[in-house]
Order: sequence, then C-alpha cells, then structure tokens
Amino acid sequence: MKKRNIWLTVGLMAGCVWTSCTTEPSVAENEFLIEGTLENVADGEVLYLCRVEDGALIKVARDTLEQGHFSFRDTISHTRLYNLYGISDHFAPTWADVWLAPGKKVTVTGEDPYLRTWKVESDIQEQKDQNILLEAVRAEWKEKGRNTVEQNKWYRLGQEAKNDSIRQMARMKLDSLKMEEEKIEETMTPKELAALKEMPIGRVWFNEYIHYAHSLAFDPNSPYVDEIKALYNRLSESEKQTPEGKKLGRYMNLPKAVQVGDAMADADLYDVNGEVHHLAELKGKSILLDFWFVGCGACIMSEPELKAVAERYKEQLSVVSICISPEAVWKKYVLERSLEGNQWNDLLEYAGLAAAYQIQSYPTYILISPEGMIEEIWNGYSEGALKKKMEKLFKGK
Repeated sequence: MKKRNIWLTVGLMAGCVWTSCTTEPSVAENEFLIEGTLENVADGEVLYLCRVEDGALIKVARDTLEQGHFSFRDTISHTRLYNLYGISDHFAPTWADVWLAPGKKVTVTGEDPYLRTWKVESDIQEQKDQNILLEAVRAEWKEKGRNTVEQNKWYRLGQEAKNDSIRQMARMKLDSLKMEEEKIEETMTPKELAALKEMPIGRVWFNEYIHYAHSLAFDPNSPYVDEIKALYNRLSESEKQTPEGKKLGRYMNLPKAVQVGDAMADADLYDVNGEVHHLAELKGKSILLDFWFVGCGACIMSEPELKAVAERYKEQLSVVSICISPEAVWKKYVLERSLEGNQWNDLLEYAGLAAAYQIQSYPTYILISPEGMIEEIWNGYSEGALKKKMEKLFKGK
C-alpha cells in the first residue's frame, strides 16, 4: 500500500512537470498581465506601472522586485500606452513604454536599471511598432541611462559634501556628464527620424512624430527642420484630416515668433463658455500672461498668488491665464477648481500662442505694456516671487 502511494505521488509530480507546471498563466478577456525578469537590479527595488490622464501621471500599481521578478495584472477595456518607472536613484530617470490590451500577456526583460533598454514583447501591434523605434537607438539609451545614473550619484555627493572642494569637483563632473548626455542625444535624433521614415503609420508613429513636430515651435533653427517637415508628407489626405493629422498640420504652419521688444502676439482666445476674447481688448493696462497646463505642479502652486496679484493691481494690470491643455481637460480643471478671472485657451495647444511666445517651460510669465509691447519674459514659480515683481513694477503707482 505504501509503495502504491509512493508511485502515485511520483506520477502526480511527473504530470505536474509535463502539464500544469509548464502552462502559461491565463489572462482573462478583460485583463492584462505583465511578467518581468531583471538582471543587475537589486531585489527590493520598487517598480510602478503608470499612465497619463488629463496631463497628469497616474500610478496604477506597484510591485517589489523579488528574486529578479515582478508582475502586474489588472482589468483593461482597450489598448493603451502605460509606462514602467523605477523611483529610486539606482534607476535612470526615464521609463519603459508598455502597450497593454485586453486578454494580452506582456513579457519584460532587462539587464540593467536603465528602463528604456528593457525588452518589451507581446503580439500587440503597437508594441511591435514601439520596438522598431527602440531598436534604432537602444545602444544610445544604454549610454544615456548609464550617464544619468552617474549624474544622480554626483548630484547626491555634491549635496551631501561638507567642504567646498568636493562640491566643486561634483559640479565639474556634473557639467561634464551633461555635455556627454547632449552629445548622445544628438546622435539619437537622425536615427529616430530614419525609423519614422520607414515604420508603419499608426498610433506609435503619431505619438513619436508629434514630439518632433512640437520641437519646431521652440527650435526653428534645428538642422532637422526639413526632415521633420518632410515626414508630414507621408500622411494621406484622409490621415491629415484626422484629429492627430490636423494637430500635425498646425505645426507645419506655426505663427511668427515674438520676443522682448516686439508687439504682442494675439489670437482667438476662448473662455470656458466658448466666448472669444483677444488680448487687444485689454490694451490701456499692463497685461500679465500666465502660460500653464493641467498637471503642472508649479502652475497649481501659483494659482492663489496670481489671484491675489490680479485683485491687488486690478486698476493697472490684467492677468490672463492661457492654458495649453486640450479643451476638455482644461474646462474640467477650471470648473472643478472654480478658477476665476481670465481663464482662456486658444485650443491650439503648443502650436498657437505658446509657439509664438516660444514657451519651453511652465509656468511662463510675459509682461506686456499698456501699449501692447512685450516688456519681460520669465519662467518658473517660487512663493512670493510674483508679488515682489509686481510691487517693484507698480511701486508708487
């Protein structure tokens, strides 16, 4: 009897080896599954699965690396792009693009903490397209990842240093690493543009090309302007009429750029009720333009101070907040937070007034004279800075 039990146990174990133990984990029709394996990344590191919604990065799930493995499983209704992040300083400050779809398993493998170099494999078409772009510059992403992890190390050393010589050494090393990073990025651009010339036109192509088209707004002298514009001609007439195609078309015909000393750029600006306004209506007072987007932390912090400035100097100054976020996202945010004053949007995102004023970071403030001339442009926010600037401007008035 005991022998029979032993052989029964052996038989069951053998059956496990040949059947259930080798069976791929099932994925329900309304779920996705990510299974990852990493080398040269310490156990205990935390990975986050995120997605972008209304301009903000949303953490969907987290998992801790254990014996080199991590996994994510959740429900999903349609194919969409997610990002994998590692938050600690051991990871490069970037992410891995992961396309997820209902009923699909995705495999992630990596040999370093650089994220962009990780291989993401599935039978989702968008992921296959994403991988075409990645393969074109995988070696550069590896170098850039190594560089930025090294930058993090020297930055921490400089912050923690107790004497000037070490801080000076850290600054010099950081400057050298940043110059090296710029050179790496310069080699990536022509390779990515070459990939965009050949790869299928789809969601990934549009996502990547919009970044290059956007660069035309703030880098009109780029040596790649002609190549970037030529890619637009890959689109059929019907593709040019899609929302994505129309957005790209606006970048092909950007407004004239202006700077300090020029007359202000103006446009049709809409409030949340759909009424059209123009900056010209406000001439006779100084105008303070506030360029912002939904999800910008510094922009959110500045809201109370902007409101206080607008109220205090209402006889001499008109404050106009111009959002470059999509219409629905912007309206929802303004209404939910009950933002007051001139909350306007030209509905052209980065290709409208933001391009004319060459906005590269947010928030950006532009001071315009009562005669409509650009007097000053600055960016960034720190508590009290706007009040101090306005006090200086209107001192004695």
